[in-house]
Amino acid sequence: MALSKIDTANMIDNVNLASGPVTGTLPVANGGTAVTSAGEIGNLVLISSVTASDASNIIFDNDASGVVFDDAYKCYLFNFQRAGTIRNTNPEYFQANVFFYGIGESTRMNITGQCIYKNNSGYTHNEAFSSSSDTTQTINGMKFQMSSGNIYGTISLYGIKT
Repeated sequence: MALSKIDTANMIDNVNLASGPVTGTLPVANGGTAVTSAGEIGNLVLISSVTASDASNIIFDNDASGVVFDDAYKCYLFNFQRAGTIRNTNPEYFQANVFFYGIGESTRMNITGQCIYKNNSGYTHNEAFSSSSDTTQTINGMKFQMSSGNIYGTISLYGIKT
């Protein structure tokens, strides 16, 4: 990685970024309009986030809490942030990103993802996976549940524009 030297001695004092010599669109954090909301970062848009504590399942249902599965996004991302006792009383840890392509469209859905988890024996595992549907279908909801025990942590749903 190359380092750059900035000549602070020749910088202009008290530059107003909104009307000064800077061109382009400023980010929202600087008072600009580069993003339409704080939940939107470029092509990644936060649609919904659910935090569970001892929940039997988490549901992202079409037309509930602002969730709409349609062709507005080319891809949907579920980000799992769970730690602690995610299954019964075992001290296990789990984080994952799962991408769903074609969800909400009448098409063959594809899924890719990666997760990392630590089991109750203290071993850390990294898994990459993919899957697809053999039939054309429209998905209008997602339900996440454990094979045993309950869910602790946060699952966030993002839409990816391109």
